[in-house]
Order: sequence, then C-alpha cells, then structure tokens
Amino acid sequence: MESSEVADQFVDGPIKTTEEKLWTTEANGSVQLRIDALCPQSPITVHQMFLESVDKYGPLDALSTKRNGIWEHVTFMDYYKLCRQAAKSFLKLGLERFHSVGILGFNSEEWFISAIGTVFAGGIITGIYTTNSPEACHYVASDCKMNIIVVENQKQLEKILQIWDGLPHLKAVVQYKGNLQEKRPNLYTWEEFMEFGKDIADAHLDDIINSQKANQCCVLIYTSGTTGNPKGVMLSHDNVWGIKILPEWPRITS
Repeated sequence: MESSEVADQFVDGPIKTTEEKLWTTEANGSVQLRIDALCPQSPITVHQMFLESVDKYGPLDALSTKRNGIWEHVTFMDYYKLCRQAAKSFLKLGLERFHSVGILGFNSEEWFISAIGTVFAGGIITGIYTTNSPEACHYVASDCKMNIIVVENQKQLEKILQIWDGLPHLKAVVQYKGNLQEKRPNLYTWEEFMEFGKDIADAHLDDIINSQKANQCCVLIYTSGTTGNPKGVMLSHDNVWGIKILPEWPRITS
C-alpha cells in the first residue's frame, strides 16, 4: 500500500474540541484547546501526525539500528506498520484505555515502536529512568496503574521481577534485547510480543485510533524524584503537536 493511500484511509482531518476545563488531573480527562489568530492551526492527534510523515517520507529511512556491525534501516511506512503491530499486541495483552505502558530502557528502535504503539492502542506512554531502583520503578508503575512494562535487558528485567507481585495492575512484561534467562507466565521476548496480537482485527484498532482526541493525555512524564516521590506530568496529543509545529511559527528577530 502506498503511503498516500494509508493517509487517505485513516486521516479524518484536524480535531476540534470544545471542552470547558483548562486542566485536569484525570488520565481519561480532556482539556479545552484554545485556537486563535496567533495560533490558528487546528491540533491533530499523534496518529494523524505520524500519517503526515508517512505521506511525505514513506519510502525513506525513519529508524536506523546497528546490529553486529551492520546498519539496519526501517522506512517510515514500515515504522508505521510495526507500530500498528505493537498496538495490537498491547491490546491482546490487556492494555486498558488510558492506562500506561512503561518503557524501561535506553534509546532504541523498540523503544519508539513501543511508545507509538501504546498511543495507537489508546494507552499512555510512560518512560522509566534506567537508573531507577526497584523501589522507584514500583512507585511509578503503581502510581499510574501500569498494565505492561517493556524493558531493555536482563538488568532492567530483574528490577521488575523484584516488584511484580506488588503491582496488581501489571499484566505483562516484554524484554526487547537479549535472551530471557527464565520462563514465566506473561513474560515475553520482543519477537513473541510482536507476533502476539496478529489476530486483532485492523478494524478494532482503527476504532480505537479514530476515537482519540487531540486534547486527551497520551504521555506521562515523571520527575526524577530527588527531593521526594516522582511526580507525573500529563501531556496531550496537542502538547506533542505543539512542539512539532514550533519551527513553523514566525521567528522573533532583533
């Protein structure tokens, strides 16, 4: 399928909202979006932003990873397909709407596929510091009722295994680098995870994607917690979109 065909199939135009609240502390809440002459662009969702990139850059490289000394590349079109595949697997694992997927690892192809796949599935991306202790990981995962955690390797997995029993909302853990050193229920390799949701219908995923609004939360960022427990900051699709369009604003010069 050509990238323009993908965009035509899924993009339904900018989303406008009329919510009255200017802020919310509820994960499933929504806020008022203010559109005026200074910022006339209508905000769009992460999915719509992604499709704009697919439409413009479909066959070009989006991600590059060096494996065994050889660079491997993923095009924007394939990146989109992988994110949809990850979204289906998150749904199959039991990701609930407006619940979090935690990502505990360093910058990688899998990190970004997990993040975008989470949003496509109606969840909330929640990064976890790789330097966090098991106790700090537990606080974050418990605070946002994390359904799934994606870890980089055995080192990070060991932190989660220590606290798993104390996380009633946690349904599955996925490790994206290295072999699993033990087998246990609801623990998956990256390859197993990506295959897990293949029987989820495209139409079901599309219904979830099309129900998303630009004024809803899609990212949760926690502070480092150096002076107390970490605090979660909610970012909406609109917040992400705002960063994306910054280069389009008139520049202030002397």
